Amino acid sequence: MSRDMKCTYGDGKQKSNPYAAFFENHAKGSAWANRTCGVCGYAPEAHEPEVAAKPHLAGKTQHQFVEHPGEQMDRYYCGCYGWD
Repeated sequence: MSRDMKCTYGDGKQKSNPYAAFFENHAKGSAWANRTCGVCGYAPEAHEPEVAAKPHLAGKTQHQFVEHPGEQMDRYYCGCYGWD
């Protein structure tokens, strides 16, 4: 089954292409899914007790890290904000 990708910042949408600018696979089991918590969206490191205790994370990461189940679409950059 073919996946689609959407621009992270704009409305661009097309078939997934790993050679697209700033392509990121968001499928289940991808590197992105492995490093993104399915509960809070934070990285695994934010769930370590000494990091989770920091004020800016209070009440956000005091749970076990759960791998993200993946998203329907991958991400890329369509150039909508320019290339500078």
